[in-house]
Amino acid sequence: MKLYLKLYVICLVMAACHPQLAAGYETTSHVSGPVTNIVTPIARAPITATDTPAPPPKSFSVWLGGGSRYASIDAGLHMHDIDSRVSMLATASIDLRITIPFYNHFAIGGHLGPAAGAVVDRTSGDHAFGEGVRFGGLVSVNAGSFGVFADVYETEMLFVGGSAQGVSKLTGLLVGVALR
Repeated sequence: MKLYLKLYVICLVMAACHPQLAAGYETTSHVSGPVTNIVTPIARAPITATDTPAPPPKSFSVWLGGGSRYASIDAGLHMHDIDSRVSMLATASIDLRITIPFYNHFAIGGHLGPAAGAVVDRTSGDHAFGEGVRFGGLVSVNAGSFGVFADVYETEMLFVGGSAQGVSKLTGLLVGVALR
C-alpha cells in the first residue's frame, strides 16, 4: 500500500473518531523568495498617486482534522492575501499537531507537516505549483470544547515553473478559534 494511501486512511479514521474544526485570521505575514515578485509589493500598491493606500492583506486558514486535545492530524487550507489585484496564493497542509497543557486552561504546542501550494497571476494567467513543509508553534486558551489560539508559522515551498520558480518562505501569525 502506498504511503499516501496509508496517510489518507489514518486521517479518515482519526477524523471520524474525534472531529475537530479550526479557523484563523492572519494578523501579520511576510513572503520571501521568488514568489515575492508576484504577491508583493505590486499586489498591494495603489494604482495611482490619488488612490488611498491599500488595506492590509486579508489571509485566512481553515483546518479539519481529528485526534485528541493533545495530538491530532489536521488538513488545512490557507488563502493568502485574498484582496490582491495581481495574484492569488493558496497553500494546503497536513499538520501533525502536538499540544501540551501548561497551566489550567492554557496550552503550548507545535505542528509540522507537508504542504503544497499554487500561485496564479490574475492578469497573465501565469501559474506555478509547489511542494514544501509547514511548521510552527502555538499557544491556546481552552474552555471545554472551545479554544482560542495564536499560531506562529513558517511554510517553505519549492515552486516549479513560472515566474515563482525557486524556494519561497511564507511566515505569519494566525489567531483563531477551534472546536475540539
